[in-house]
Amino acid sequence: MNQNPNLFETVRHGSVMFPLEYYHCVFPLGISNLPVHWHKEFEITLVEKGSCTYQIDLQTYKIREGDVLLLPPEMLHGTGEEPKEEFITDSFVFCLDMLESQRTDFCTTEFFVPLSKGTLRFPVYLPAVDPMARLLGKSFEKIRQTYLEKPPGYELEIKAELFHLFFLLYRQAPYQRSDQEHTEITDKLKVVLQFIQDHYQRGITVRELADLCHFSEYHFMRFFKRHMNMT
Repeated sequence: MNQNPNLFETVRHGSVMFPLEYYHCVFPLGISNLPVHWHKEFEITLVEKGSCTYQIDLQTYKIREGDVLLLPPEMLHGTGEEPKEEFITDSFVFCLDMLESQRTDFCTTEFFVPLSKGTLRFPVYLPAVDPMARLLGKSFEKIRQTYLEKPPGYELEIKAELFHLFFLLYRQAPYQRSDQEHTEITDKLKVVLQFIQDHYQRGITVRELADLCHFSEYHFMRFFKRHMNMT
């Protein structure tokens, strides 16, 4: 295994004072593909054009124009393959703590801390035909327009619209508590992927990776291929 998936993002999204960044991605012209990775921020992605196979939290989705992705902190995600035709997405990546109160309050402990800790999550994929996707798309467009125009006080408008977006989610979207077995699988994968990122230049053996998971080499290869579609 000599590839470098660059799986854990160390890039700062936004600034210390306003930790939010907007990304307009054009595949395959601007970016060939998006290897499976994760980051500590929440991500909202709107598909603007085309279609692509996308891997999210060990599941594969065929995403298309108008679909919405809701990617909580530390969730594995990526295209997994290079889109064969033009595929365009817009994303906002931001720290959830920008919406939390410095003083402990109900909104922080009830709505945002569970998302940050991964003990609660919304559907990661909302197809365009879902009424919830259309509602979130309108909210997303408001945030994007404000971000691009940057009128005085635009940070206030963006935060207000993010609060509204999460209100819509909690009011209408189904959410679930984390599954312990599933969490253990993703935790193992993150350890392996981080090890690959840190040591890919020297070459890595299957035995080393299997030992990280306390698996035999055979069991590890099946485990890795099943969940990452990589060999």
